[in-house]
Amino acid sequence: MAVAHVFDFDDTLSHSDAMIHAHPFFNGQPVEMHRMPGLQGVRHSKLEYLPNSLRYSLSSREFADLAKAIDSHGIRAVEHGDEVGDGHAMSLDFKDIIQVDHNTAKPIQANMIHLERAAGQGHDIWILTGRKSGGEADIRDFIKKNGGTSLPMNRIICVGSWGGSTHKNKAKAFLTRIIPGGDYDEFHFYDDDTRNLDEVKEAVSPFGRVYVINSITGEVSSDAKDRVARAKERRTAGSDLRRVRKLSGIV
Repeated sequence: MAVAHVFDFDDTLSHSDAMIHAHPFFNGQPVEMHRMPGLQGVRHSKLEYLPNSLRYSLSSREFADLAKAIDSHGIRAVEHGDEVGDGHAMSLDFKDIIQVDHNTAKPIQANMIHLERAAGQGHDIWILTGRKSGGEADIRDFIKKNGGTSLPMNRIICVGSWGGSTHKNKAKAFLTRIIPGGDYDEFHFYDDDTRNLDEVKEAVSPFGRVYVINSITGEVSSDAKDRVARAKERRTAGSDLRRVRKLSGIV
């Protein structure tokens, strides 16, 4: 039986001081975050008043809460430097978390042990992170240095450059990259964001048994489908998988 172990990076394998920067706007003008719908309780690490914007700096955990609130309340997320337009918009700057700062990044040993053990058992290891592309080599070096496992570059997937919501992008990466990347019967997915875990479990369960593991609490959840139910879903999901792969440029 072929098994894929898929790990998030930030707050799953690594903890660092790197920040995501968020600039909130309303009708093109800077606005305080707590004045935007649904963002009153979102925490941040730092607020700076810049000449043309307000810059909120957030840890990866704080950003996960912000991303949920943005999606839930219809706030547009745009790439930093792009036109913010009318209405409520959040300009997001990920430049500080593209590269791994080896001076501040620390391994999360409990999850790194899971990775080492899975690799030692001959299972395929994938890294699936919400970081933007460009830091794949740094991530590979960090894992090699702290876990002793050397990964092929094509096993490190950064979905932060794909546009859209991270949980949707991670599910899409399973369909377009991970499932076609091996003849897998079983998937183990480690992530600290419950939205990512839920989205992946729903999307991937037709293609094999899925275990999703909260990398903070250690809580494990699995789909409970029997073989017949899974086969029925696979027939329907197969056409969806082909369509997603075609749209993604994967033949």
